Formats: sequence, structure tokens, C-alpha cells
Amino acid sequence: MSRNDSKKEELQHQLQTLNVLEAELKSLKPDAKVYNAIPTSLKAPLISHAHGQKALFPNLDANSALKDVQKRKVLLANLQQFE
Repeated sequence: MSRNDSKKEELQHQLQTLNVLEAELKSLKPDAKVYNAIPTSLKAPLISHAHGQKALFPNLDANSALKDVQKRKVLLANLQQFE
């Protein structure tokens, strides 16, 4: 597999992940809280919360998380056009 094919495959995988996140966030109640809606770098600072889990956005409301996912989808689609 060429480097370009590998990059396209990774972008497609990220888009599929965002599609799943978007669908799940849309299914939540408007006042629901989420803990981490966007895949992030391992270098990102994390915040500990219940059950020993780590979170980037503790208690972020579902609508804000959905907007973040939708923005990321647009950026990813734009990136795919240049590949």
C-alpha cells in the first residue's frame, strides 16, 4: 500500500468515526453531558474524573460536542479534497 493510499484510508477511518460520534450525539437529550467527543492526540492534557477515566471536556453539553464534531467533519472533508 502506498503512503498516499494509507493516508486516504486513515482519513476515511476518521470520517467514519466522526459519523458515528455525530449520530450518537444527536441521539442524546439536549441537556446531556459528554466527556470526550473528539479523538485527540495522546499528548493532550487530560482531566481525571469518576471511575478512573480520563476526559478532555468533562461535562461538555451535548450540543457543544455535536458542533465540535460537525466542525471537524468539515475540516476533514476539506483535507480529503487535497489528497
